[in-house]
Formats: sequence, structure tokens, C-alpha cells
Amino acid sequence: VHDFGNRVAARLAWTLGNIQPPSELKPAHAMSMKSLKFASLGGNEKKPLPHQTFANQFPLVTSCISTEMLPRDSSSSSEAIPDVNSSLVNRLLNEAFLREDIENHDNTLKQYSQVLDVYMASIVCANEAAND
Repeated sequence: VHDFGNRVAARLAWTLGNIQPPSELKPAHAMSMKSLKFASLGGNEKKPLPHQTFANQFPLVTSCISTEMLPRDSSSSSEAIPDVNSSLVNRLLNEAFLREDIENHDNTLKQYSQVLDVYMASIVCANEAAND
């Protein structure tokens, strides 16, 4: 049942597009944006990189991808961030792959590679934060 919920959540995150994440996902959204800035150091600031444009077009997707990387406080009885397992991240990646396969390849956003960029940037950013 939990995996079915993640399938529905992944599909909705892609379908809703430019909807901003709810307050519970704001820390994850902030982390995804920080991760993308960290990953784009040395890039051309006048022209946004494709994954930054992607993050602005699909903020729910980038927030859900980064949620898995946020630190958890196990001593707290109530967490501000909902508990997310890797199944949701896998479902978001699967949905990106399927969307890219279905869409017109001449006009595609290359969503799968951009989601992977966000995911990898979040991992690197979380590792850097853990080292500090």
C-alpha cells in the first residue's frame, strides 16, 4: 500500500508542475536549490543551467528528491519533514524516464537526466554538510 501511495505521489508531483511545495517540504526545497547552486559553481550566471530551469518548473519533484537527503533528528518525537523512503525517489526517477520515453524527443526537457542531476547534487551537498 505504501508503494502505491508513492506511485501516486510521484505522478502528482510531475503532473502538478509549477505548484510550490507545502510548508512541510520547504527545507527540502531549500536544500535542492542550495544543491543546484553548489553544483553550478563556475557556470554562466547570465544563462540559467537546464537543471535550474527544471527546478523552477517542477519544484515538487526537486523537493521530494532532496527530502531523502535531509538529516533526521531521531530524538524528536515530531519531525517537521515527513518520513520518506527511497521508494518515492525511485518512483520519481521511473516517472521521469517514462515521461521522456513518451514525449516528443525533439522537444523533450530531458527530464530524466535533469532529475539525476538534482539527485546527485543533493547527495554531494548532503555529504559536504555532513563534513562541516
